[in-house]
Amino acid sequence: MEDKIKKYVCENSLHRMTNPQRQLIDRTLFIRESHMEKRTCFPEQVQLISFLVKLTGVRRCVEIGCWTGVNTLMLGMATPHDGHVIAIEEYEGKHLDEAKEKWKEAGIESKITVCIGDVTTVLDKAGTTGELDRIDMMLIDGDHKHVEHHFERAIRIVKPRGLIIITRSFWNGKVLDEHCNEEEPKIIRGFNKRVRDDKRVEVCMLSIGDGLMLCMKRD
Repeated sequence: MEDKIKKYVCENSLHRMTNPQRQLIDRTLFIRESHMEKRTCFPEQVQLISFLVKLTGVRRCVEIGCWTGVNTLMLGMATPHDGHVIAIEEYEGKHLDEAKEKWKEAGIESKITVCIGDVTTVLDKAGTTGELDRIDMMLIDGDHKHVEHHFERAIRIVKPRGLIIITRSFWNGKVLDEHCNEEEPKIIRGFNKRVRDDKRVEVCMLSIGDGLMLCMKRD
């Protein structure tokens, strides 16, 4: 039943996606299956984040974990013409090169600044240049080993009532298994509990994709 519902959602909600979006999502799913990547994308999750960006008027955002550029493309298309996306990725490679082609095809490449390197180092450098002034949203994706550190940085730079979105909050359901001692599920399990009790943010966890944590920074 779950697969049928997901198919129904995709048929009735994702039909307005552009060709670059569909092609990049298909490419990401192919990479996931053929290379046994931990990372993946969920089209309905991509659409939801896009919807929230438009709904809340996000102009300037930071993305941690660019990978194939699916979410970066979505952010670039959802933000207004004067919007700016700072996409941070630890490694540069062919996936990113292919993503840049799709950004260009969608006409939003000028809105995206890609920063390659360690997230902490990149954020520290960007903070000294004013690039992180008035950030409306941070999307934390990719490697979650340092998710708590990324979250604290988000609290510092995202404006009041701004969004902090964390993907993969379930880690393939492993966060539910208290006996699972794998590093990332343990980290995420503890992180989810701490965010739940964090008075600095309003919290909404959704069972979409592999789990999505939505936070709004309080005034």
